[in-house]
Amino acid sequence: MKRNIMTALVAVMSTGAFAQGFNCNYAKLPAEIAICNNDELGALDRRLNSLYYRVRNQLVGEARFALEAEQQAWLHRRNQCGGDEGCLIRAYEVRIANLSSEGEPD
Repeated sequence: MKRNIMTALVAVMSTGAFAQGFNCNYAKLPAEIAICNNDELGALDRRLNSLYYRVRNQLVGEARFALEAEQQAWLHRRNQCGGDEGCLIRAYEVRIANLSSEGEPD
């Protein structure tokens, strides 16, 4: 029984539904659909997610709230790219560079 559950879980996880920082089964926005359908964008999304949470988890209080608000604003700007893959790639590259500099020690 336990083995059947594990096998089913592995099968679901290997479908790529969670390949990005969000569940592609629920992707509705053109930007999300483009990310789910493009390996490079998916890799950038995973990289950004990892970096964002690493930086976020080092912050507390106002600094953490500010980063979260900044991320929400960035997501809004990213979504304005629609399905334009070039625009999305540039948006991710800039955000990753910005977060990388924020995560550096003072």
